[in-house]
Amino acid sequence: MPGWNTVKNGTVSDSSPPSAPFDLKVVAKPDPGNEITWDADTPEGPIAEMRYLDTSSHAGEKHTYTVITLNSAGVPSVPSAPVTVP
Repeated sequence: MPGWNTVKNGTVSDSSPPSAPFDLKVVAKPDPGNEITWDADTPEGPIAEMRYLDTSSHAGEKHTYTVITLNSAGVPSVPSAPVTVP
């Protein structure tokens, strides 16, 4: 029907990389952990802020983070700008 999305099973052939993540921020949490947040866009528009907790990090350690996104076919974006926490 016109205006309906079609669901297809099988291989997705989207070879276009997604936009790079942006506005990457890192907040040191009480041991263990650094919380990494970032924004990303899709062809349909922006998505909600994404979050990741790095539980392998500890207070006083220096860590540098970059983030990539993947489209539905697994094609990666270029990396975000790196962010370092002392």
